Amino acid sequence: MIKEFLFDKGIQGMLGVAFLLALTLAGWSTFKTYADDMAMFLKISIQTQDPGTAVLYYDAGKGFNEESKSSSFISGDGLFHELSFRIPFLTTISGLRFDPPLLK
Repeated sequence: MIKEFLFDKGIQGMLGVAFLLALTLAGWSTFKTYADDMAMFLKISIQTQDPGTAVLYYDAGKGFNEESKSSSFISGDGLFHELSFRIPFLTTISGLRFDPPLLK
């Protein structure tokens, strides 16, 4: 029954109109913002005795810089912890640089 409902030409037309209406009311920027905000996560397992912040720099065509980085805090308990670094999904990345937490 649902299959017949979705393949009905009248229903398909109404769904298309509803989509266009939603796009018009929400604005294209809503969809663009969602696409720009898509990200992947690089996960690294690390252990340290000292707490600190590890930083992953990614080269998105401008070299390694402060705008193209992701950081993750690690507690210094000597156990392994999995850190997640957010990196952009729709960007070509040509290099990575990992800076571990600084030892004190």
